[in-house]
Amino acid sequence: MSREQRLERAQLSVLFNAPFFAAGVARLPVAWDEGVPTAITDGKDIRWNPQWFDQLKDEEVVTVYCEAVSHCMLGHLWRQPVGADMDNWGRACDAAARCMMDAFGKIQTNQGLANPFPLPEKVVREFNHAAYDEMAEEKIYSLLQAQPKQPGGGNGPGAGQGGGGGGQPPPSGGKGKKPPKSPSGANGGQPPQTQRQPFSEFAPQGRTDPAQQKQENNWQNVLIQSDHAAKSRGAVPLGIDRMIGELLTPQVPWQEILRNLLRELANDDWNFMKPDLMMSDSTGFIMPSLESERMGSVCFAIDTSGSIDHELLTEFKGEMQACLDDMKPSSVLEICCDSAIHRIKEYRRGGQVDDKAPGGGGTAFEPVFEHLKDQPQLPKCVVYLTDLDGSFPKEEPPYPVIWIAYGTDKKAPFGDTVHVK
Repeated sequence: MSREQRLERAQLSVLFNAPFFAAGVARLPVAWDEGVPTAITDGKDIRWNPQWFDQLKDEEVVTVYCEAVSHCMLGHLWRQPVGADMDNWGRACDAAARCMMDAFGKIQTNQGLANPFPLPEKVVREFNHAAYDEMAEEKIYSLLQAQPKQPGGGNGPGAGQGGGGGGQPPPSGGKGKKPPKSPSGANGGQPPQTQRQPFSEFAPQGRTDPAQQKQENNWQNVLIQSDHAAKSRGAVPLGIDRMIGELLTPQVPWQEILRNLLRELANDDWNFMKPDLMMSDSTGFIMPSLESERMGSVCFAIDTSGSIDHELLTEFKGEMQACLDDMKPSSVLEICCDSAIHRIKEYRRGGQVDDKAPGGGGTAFEPVFEHLKDQPQLPKCVVYLTDLDGSFPKEEPPYPVIWIAYGTDKKAPFGDTVHVK
């Protein structure tokens, strides 16, 4: 039987035995490449080493195919941390993909059918992936990074450098499952140090251009399609359904949302009131000038009524410092207020934000906005940390307001509300 015929048989097997992965398999063209040790995907195709492919059993081809698809659907090619150790990031993603495949495989085995995803017998098994069940890839990566490096490469006993599957469980948070026996019969132990050759390595792409962002979006659509198709057959494990939901609707940290909003306000702007004379002379058209001031004063207001916990206050102060250092506003104005203003402090570039926030009474937001209204120059924006349990001004101010709302699902009557869990 030719390689192409074997691939067609694997694709049909996925369609009938692992339908969740079928749309992804159909989207991943095959290429033969003797320069690849085993198999690799970049989200555009899957490249197989032909000699290595010939050594695989038909059911193992299915396993490799579906793991490559898993890397694409779970965004492993784009999610790597900045400056990541790519060897450990690859291990973390392999573990997460195989745990997901195990969950689907249990549906089959619970029905008395064969496991649709047997690991290739002739491949080096990196570590006990089951010990990382139900962990996010980033969590697995951090655990692998914390393990001591072995001479000649590798992280800890059996973490991924050849010799069988005797990896040790992670330092914390694992399921406590026993590692599989290695081919030599040893359970765990120190494997020989050889070059890492996972059977479905992937080539991380990052988000460096719109084409890669489009590719990521396309694979996310494949994930949605696959989820719907599998649900119609009742074949999505609960843990996987929850994971997919989190992947498609991520909880973005409030700090990141705040920084993005501030960056939008910090962008240079075009000003028709100050025409660009050089451009007007050369083109004959009146062209606007580009303001380069970057950002005016930013006001950070703190509800000091006692409802904001110390840890969140410390984080908020850190964001104030980041704004001062990175956004380079003309100044950062801090106002501590409960039912009345207790402190007003201004910071300039190069200054250090302190950790104090006096107050402790009730909550009213009017004093802050009344104070700003009387100033000779309005702020570029106001960022207000509060639980929103207080009285608001009757009129919306003429500048943007960002409410960092703590411990509440309420929304402020004006401005942008960013909820903190």
